[in-house]
Amino acid sequence: MKRFLVIGDSDSLYLENLAGYLMERMDKWELATFTTGDKLLSWLEAGNKPDILLVSGDFPFNRLEELAFGAVRILLSETMEPRGGFKLIKKYQKSETILNEMLLFFAEKKGSAEVLRGNSKTKIAVFYSPAGGCGTSTLALCSAAACAREGMKTLYLNLEEMDSASGLFPGTPGSLSDLFLTLKTKGMNVGIKLAASAGADPESGVYGLNGVESILEYEEIGREEMEQLLGAIRGLADFDAVVVDTSSGFGGRQRGLLEGADLVFTPLHEDERSFVKMKQWLKETHFHEAYNEVFSKMFVVLNQAGAKRGNAAFLEQELFKELKLCTAIAPSPVLADRANLLRSARLYQEVFQPLTAQIRSAGARASQPPAGRGREENGKWN
Repeated sequence: MKRFLVIGDSDSLYLENLAGYLMERMDKWELATFTTGDKLLSWLEAGNKPDILLVSGDFPFNRLEELAFGAVRILLSETMEPRGGFKLIKKYQKSETILNEMLLFFAEKKGSAEVLRGNSKTKIAVFYSPAGGCGTSTLALCSAAACAREGMKTLYLNLEEMDSASGLFPGTPGSLSDLFLTLKTKGMNVGIKLAASAGADPESGVYGLNGVESILEYEEIGREEMEQLLGAIRGLADFDAVVVDTSSGFGGRQRGLLEGADLVFTPLHEDERSFVKMKQWLKETHFHEAYNEVFSKMFVVLNQAGAKRGNAAFLEQELFKELKLCTAIAPSPVLADRANLLRSARLYQEVFQPLTAQIRSAGARASQPPAGRGREENGKWN
């Protein structure tokens, strides 16, 4: 179904440039442009009905609100001063941002994420370790930044109760609290709320959003909500890669994430404690056939950074008959600087290539460790 977008602006050069960009990107829309308010009013008085009306500040607002009743009315504003009956979009910014904000307003009014839907085949990677304290958040953040640097549109979601990535996305439009409220409210579209809440880190390009206002909000979020969230992300089809960072428990929330993911990265330190906990977890889950699917997409990442190096004997061969090894991450001062992880991707991108390669190929072929990585050589793992 064709929809009508109407743009009004007395600056003919600005109008021409913006309209040209939007015509290329909005192939399912009809577009009409006006440089004077009188011509636009005459067009509306003739009975034409726009779906979106996008006008600058020198157009006659009162008449436009009356004649374009039912349309999403948006002001291209230079001052961002509120105007009754009109949404606001900053006029002088990237055309892509104007397009995204405009479609978001339209989706919110219609209650449907259809106009926001992209064409990406979203791959979801969950970082989870039953051992805990193995640098899961560091590896998740670095993987997200490495994916973005490789040209993938990437979303990073921290779903730990105690958010260890707090403050890395301070300027996002919304928060996890907003997303959780949508998950618990019938009739609200989770995809729209995610699109409205997430924002990109200006240096790395990684999308994220602020954490919860209170960790008590997690008490109402379980397996069903996580399945709903991952389903909404896939349905949005806007991100190429989604990196989810979760805590080391194994309640309903973690199960929903692990079962709904395309692949699971399990960081372990090369020490006795990590391997003992991993073996305990495997022993427990052997009683439940439902976990076989999780095992099939699970890859161990040996995180040697910050760990007490244990005896190589702890790399027990029996354990790795069940779990696949993706790669090992060597100690690096870059990885110790949490505040700069997102903007330092060029320094560690090659190291994380085995992880980004797995994310790219998830679901496309039988999962195997990348060639030359995670192979046993002379009784040791490289």
